[in-house]
Amino acid sequence: MIRAILATCGALALGVLGLADEPPAAQLLFTIGVHVEPLGVTAQGYRAGRGDYTEPRLFQRHVEYLYGLAESVRTCRGGGAPRWAVSDPSPIPVVAADLGSRGLSDLEARGHEIGLHFHEDAHLGPDPERLPPDVWCRTMAEEIELIHRADVGGSIRYWSGGNLYPRVLQAAACAGVGVYSDWKDPHSQSPHELVVGVNPWRPGPILRTCPALPSTTRTARSSTSQMG
Repeated sequence: MIRAILATCGALALGVLGLADEPPAAQLLFTIGVHVEPLGVTAQGYRAGRGDYTEPRLFQRHVEYLYGLAESVRTCRGGGAPRWAVSDPSPIPVVAADLGSRGLSDLEARGHEIGLHFHEDAHLGPDPERLPPDVWCRTMAEEIELIHRADVGGSIRYWSGGNLYPRVLQAAACAGVGVYSDWKDPHSQSPHELVVGVNPWRPGPILRTCPALPSTTRTARSSTSQMG
């Protein structure tokens, strides 16, 4: 399942959280972030989600979802090419490499950021919060290498995941990623009210018209939409 997030605060630089050498230079990034959830067996041998990306039809359908969303964003900018971030964990890049799919590299070529959605349970197994930072670092680095094997050439800097892990920033810095997306309060597992989107995106199909994009319904309560 693809989780698309219209984020008023899509990502936080590590400097905002106190890890940069020069805190005044830290930046707050406003962006559209797309999480591709791990469906099937990850590179570390754990099964996640319902469905399996090794099934080519499912994989290709979700690639088309990403293309459709990219086109919707482009249309809303009057034909421009705004950047957004696609965060994908294994088995996505493994399947892409095996099938020779250029889905991720095509999106990168259009100017979009390719990042890492680190789904700790799917990559580290049960009770991942008990593991030391070097294990997290090593596994995050492994996932980044798999993304590069899917013909993604740029640096992987943008990541999400690990909200409950108190040393997640240490692990991320070790792995070389420095833009933290969709941070949540570990006590409530919800975003702080200061960084919640003001226009909830209603659940539904990929929107083809710009005026419909920020529309909402009576039941829409968050800035997260489930698609898939």
